[in-house]
Amino acid sequence: MKHLAWGVYGIAVIIAFAARVSFAGPQGVKVAKEGDSCLRAVLNGKKVQITFHTASLSKSDRGFPLALSDYNEVSVVQGISISVDGQTVWVPRSAYADLFNVRGADITFENGIFRLVTGGGGGADTYSVHVYFNTKRILKRETFNSFSPHKALEVILYSPPVKM
Repeated sequence: MKHLAWGVYGIAVIIAFAARVSFAGPQGVKVAKEGDSCLRAVLNGKKVQITFHTASLSKSDRGFPLALSDYNEVSVVQGISISVDGQTVWVPRSAYADLFNVRGADITFENGIFRLVTGGGGGADTYSVHVYFNTKRILKRETFNSFSPHKALEVILYSPPVKM
């Protein structure tokens, strides 16, 4: 009976540790092929909500991306909405316009900057995109592919809004 109690205690400690580690890691969501998928997280005391608006298109559908003609059907991102503590962060179209077949997304926070990581594609078209933002605006977007996953192929820097 004494060994059983220690066994139960040991399992409880392992479960508690695993739960704590999972809360410390990035927050993630699986992105649906069609409709809205919402990623919610509290990072550094700030409530972040990111919503992906996706649509599924067949090759015969109007508006099917010509650049993806090797596919018979794709899921395209039609928009991304971001809010931090209830305040909307404007997301430029160039931050999401070429995203297709997105499988998932996660968010992390480091040194005052949020990093949204998405990934998708298929086969040789597998990619990941990192979008960096703060509480006010999108700062940068980096694109990686499966052949060079540690070196960005494309970097877009977004300048602060011009005050008139």
